[in-house]
This record gives sequence, C-alpha cells and structure tokens, in this order.
Amino acid sequence: MRLWAVRHHCRRRNGHAVAGLQHALPGGPITRGLAFGLMAWFFRVAMGVAAQAVMFNVPGSALTYALFAGLIEMGVLGALYGIALRSV
Repeated sequence: MRLWAVRHHCRRRNGHAVAGLQHALPGGPITRGLAFGLMAWFFRVAMGVAAQAVMFNVPGSALTYALFAGLIEMGVLGALYGIALRSV
C-alpha cells in the first residue's frame, strides 16, 4: 500500500511540475511535454545511472540500456503529460 502512495505522489508531483513550467517551455503541448520529459530524464535517469556507475560494478551494457530505456519512457510520459495538461 505504501508503494502505491509513493508512486501516486510522484505522478502528481510531475503533473504539477509540467503545469507550472508549461508557459516557460517552448512550442506546443507535445513539444513542451517532450522538453519536460528530457529534463526529467536527465535528473531522474541519467543521474541515477551515473550514481550506479560510480557506486557499483555494473556492466556498461546495462547502464546503456537503462539510459536509452529511460529516455524513451520519459519522452513518452512527457508527451502524454503535455497532451493531458494542454488546457491548464
């Protein structure tokens, strides 16, 4: 039950961040969502992968996979946030 609450809070936080940054990001709704997704990818995925590379002995292929899979995931989520929050 706690894990659900944490995930729900993270989704709400991301939605609020997109809504707050909506007028600061360039382009239309999808472009704004992709820009947010790129920022989220850097701070969430890329920094996490960098930390794993420094702290643990992880194969480079696993780190590369995590970077690219996270880039696709954050891009899709950002585009969906942009579409969903188009009128905010």
